[in-house]
Amino acid sequence: MKISLVIVLLTICCLVNSSYSQKIAEPILVGSWFGGEDFGEFIYHKIEEIRWNYLKENPQGKIIARLCSKSKMSVALVSSSGFAFKFLDVTRNQAISDQNVYLARSAKCGEKSEQYWFVPENTVFEYDEIILAENVEVNRLIESYHENSKSKSARNEFAENTKKFIKELQSNPKAEGFIIRNIKTRNRYFQQVLKQIKKEKIDIKRIQIVSKKIYRSYYPEFMTVTINN
Repeated sequence: MKISLVIVLLTICCLVNSSYSQKIAEPILVGSWFGGEDFGEFIYHKIEEIRWNYLKENPQGKIIARLCSKSKMSVALVSSSGFAFKFLDVTRNQAISDQNVYLARSAKCGEKSEQYWFVPENTVFEYDEIILAENVEVNRLIESYHENSKSKSARNEFAENTKKFIKELQSNPKAEGFIIRNIKTRNRYFQQVLKQIKKEKIDIKRIQIVSKKIYRSYYPEFMTVTINN
């Protein structure tokens, strides 16, 4: 009787393990970001879920932030309503190897959303572009909080951000520059930046203006994206 009971228990365990293995035999969409909640909380919990529920059992699997966009990777990263450019910071904070972490892009999953996937080893996953996240360097410059956005300290910060943006473009010929218009961003400061870029003789083809209109910033936001293949 005891032997039969042991056999039954072993059989149940095998079935449970087999069932679990089947769950990670295909890519798993862990979460999608469309806005409306705190992104830091969202991404922390999604990566934590991937780490303990999936990556632990399949250490060769990929953790992928897939951007839904028809634009190339750099533009998709900047234009997204989420913050996938911070993806690697979160995975590193949770001690996940950089070799498991990827950024991807697909034109077939909608627009301006971010999807976070666990993709087991040797499984098919749809994308138009994919790259190790560590090969993508993003620098972001945006005004900090000022009670009065017209104050001297706010203007000085904008001037300093402009200098840093231009310096990055000058020192890094692979960097793409983005000037971002948000809610309440003043157009005259766009013109001011463009004049300064022209003065510094930076190729205007390296610059793109993006309208996000998701959050507020009195002054333009700057981003540079460098992709190292």
